[in-house]
Parts: sequence; C-alpha cells; structure tokens
Amino acid sequence: MNSSTKRITQGAMIIAIFGALLLLDRQTGGLFQDVFLFIYPIPMVAYAALYGGRSSLPVFVCMCMIAFLCTTFTNIFYAVSQALIGMIFGTRLNHHKNMTSTLLLVMALSAAATVLSTVVLASLSGYNLTADIVQMKSVFEQMMQKSGAQVPENAFSVSFFTRMFVISMAVSGILQGFVVYELSLLILRRLRFPVQRPTPIFYFMPPVWTGWAAMACLVLYYSSFAAPMNNVILENISQCAGILGVFYLMCFGFLALTLSFKLMLPRSRFLPAILAILLFFLMSLPVAVAGFLYISTGFHRALLARWQEISSGNRS
Repeated sequence: MNSSTKRITQGAMIIAIFGALLLLDRQTGGLFQDVFLFIYPIPMVAYAALYGGRSSLPVFVCMCMIAFLCTTFTNIFYAVSQALIGMIFGTRLNHHKNMTSTLLLVMALSAAATVLSTVVLASLSGYNLTADIVQMKSVFEQMMQKSGAQVPENAFSVSFFTRMFVISMAVSGILQGFVVYELSLLILRRLRFPVQRPTPIFYFMPPVWTGWAAMACLVLYYSSFAAPMNNVILENISQCAGILGVFYLMCFGFLALTLSFKLMLPRSRFLPAILAILLFFLMSLPVAVAGFLYISTGFHRALLARWQEISSGNRS
C-alpha cells in the first residue's frame, strides 16, 4: 500500500471511529457525554501526529459533517471543538514543538471551548442562564444568613456571580484540557505512535512580565472591593482580570510549593504534591505570592538548579 492510499485509509478509519463515538453517545441519551468529551480529540490527535495539519484538515471537515449528521444540536459544538483541539494538538506533535507550551495551548483552547459552549449554546437553545445565576445568588444569601455571617449589602451582585460562573467554567476547561493532554499521550504511547517525551513542567519558564501583570491585576481586584468604582463596566473588567490574575499566580505558586517540598522531602513521591494541594485550597493569597516570586524573580531558577542537583546525585 503506497503512502497516499495508506493516509486516506487511515483518515477514513479515524472518521469512522469518531462517528461511532457520536452514535454511541446519542444512543445512550448522553449518559456518558462527560466521558466522551475526553475521548473525542484522541482520534484526531493520532492522525495529525502522523501526517500533520495539512493532511488532517480534510479529515477534520469530514468529522464536522459527521457531527452534523449523527448527533444532536447541543452536542455538535462539543464534538467539533474537541476535534479541532485534537488536530492542533496532533499537529504540534508532528512538528515536534515544545511539549510544555503544547500543554498550555491545549488547556487554553479547552477553556475557551468550555466557556463558549456554555454561553453560546445557552442562548441558542433557549436556556435561561441568568435565571440560574439569580437562583444561585439567592441560595448563597440564604446560606450566609443561616450561618450568621455578616455580609456587606450589595457585596455579591448578579454580575459578580456571573463572573464567577464564567471563570469556574474556564477553570473546568483548563482541567479538562490537562486530562485530554495526558490521556492522549498515554494512549498514543501504548499504540507505539512516534510521540516525544514531555519535559517536566518545572522547566517551563513563563515570561517575567506576566508575573508583574498578574500581580497588578491582583492588587486591582482587592482595591475594587475596598473602594468600589463608580463605573460598573470598569469594575466588572477589573474584577474579572483580578480573578484570572490570582488564578494564574496560584497555578505557578502550586508549582513553586511542589518543587520546594520535593527538595525538603526528596524520598517522598506523593507527599510534596499533597501538601501543595492542601496549601493551594487553604491559603490562596500566600500561594499567589509564591507564584509571583516563582515567575518574576530568581526563585524559580534557584529551586530548579537545586532540584537538578539532587536528581543528578540520585541517578549517580
């Protein structure tokens, strides 16, 4: 079989697998939809990793047509967006791009797809998202009243809960992108696909300016609560940017804590990550400050140099 025929045959097989997943999801009434969201990108990742983005584009177009024919209206966007993420991911594997930047790109695309699917599909399908957010606000206020906590009047508006809802969807998409990345690499290696080994995420050096920008957003976020702005739009933008900045710093703060605990407990495999997770949820502001130091100072390089020294000593 020549290379062109092999490429077409494997593309048809990938489309068939994708269509079978869509039909199975529809026949089960969407019972396993949340599971299939992690599986949809994998066929496209495998094909694009072998043949690149240019050859994968016709396969992606056929996948879109299959999605329109074989699944429900609300599931079309999920399937197409995940196939697109798979094509981009596989193309980067084919071009041997940096694995850490590929992971961050997959997580960012997954977050964008999750937010768009929630907001856009809600408006197209007639789902009243605002009513649910108002109900969420009412339940939260009732819980605060029963607990006896003193909450300032108008501290938690509908717009605040809307922002938190959108950001929670983005965080959910980020976690989904991470699972898709790891699951795809695991399956491709099991199938003996030519996939390069990912570099440890501790080697990733984020731009220094992002740490300062995120810290500025954090300061703006807390100042907007201490001194509310007269402009509602500007206040909403500042609080959204602040929440994203805090989350960005906390992610790298988690890496800083994990690496620090690894240096303190070199013989423990899981305890450093467990301790970092506990601090991530219990002490958000100190973790964010650790993330700022990790990004914008020499703290990261010092930790990494010490970790490499210990790792090389263990190997020798």
